[in-house]
Amino acid sequence: MIDDISLSNPILKKSQIPHKLYQIHGRATYYNAAGKGACGFNNDENSFVVAISSADYDSMIQEDENPSKNWVCGRMVRVYHQNRFVDGRVVDRCPNKCESGDITLSPVMFDQLAEREVGEIPVAWKFL
Repeated sequence: MIDDISLSNPILKKSQIPHKLYQIHGRATYYNAAGKGACGFNNDENSFVVAISSADYDSMIQEDENPSKNWVCGRMVRVYHQNRFVDGRVVDRCPNKCESGDITLSPVMFDQLAEREVGEIPVAWKFL
């Protein structure tokens, strides 16, 4: 069984990061992921990458840590929508107005879950 959680705790520490069996609920959109994100990785338009909300990303930075060395950088996540799922790598903070639990996908990832015209979809996601 997979438990549901929220990442809204602003003082979430690395030891409290969701176990891979936990699902996080939020909204997903897509963005142009080409270039260098907050994690410092170079991505192109065909990369299966994600950006998590700034609140969640920032809450996972260890004290006095460089944001580009956040421990979530490079971690794999699985994103679910209806009867579909897709895996991608965390490479950035959400560039849009995202709330805790929201996730922004590269266009090729979003295409695996829904038509781009929809723009925004409800999702569940988890760290792998």
